[in-house]
Amino acid sequence: MASLLLAVLGCRPADPEEAPPETNPYASADLTVEIIPAPNDTYGYNILMDGRIIVHQPNVPARPGVEGFRTVEAAQLVGEFVLQKISENIFPPGVSVSELDSLGVF
Repeated sequence: MASLLLAVLGCRPADPEEAPPETNPYASADLTVEIIPAPNDTYGYNILMDGRIIVHQPNVPARPGVEGFRTVEAAQLVGEFVLQKISENIFPPGVSVSELDSLGVF
């Protein structure tokens, strides 16, 4: 029993600083924002990685309802904010109401 415990403990790093660094699968990806139409003459965005949609956001995140942003510029700004989060390996790249406020989209 003791040898099994030692074998299991031997598989874990002794110190968290010794753990191998996480790799960022998005670091070298081609990430882009694509503005899309949304209900009632509003706008959403897609985030594409190497030409494939990885985030489809037709409505304003963190707010109720199905409408998008009032302007293309607001959708672009938030889309670029989300793209930045993804490039920093923050996934899922949630957006809070306070972040929307700090971006000045409302």
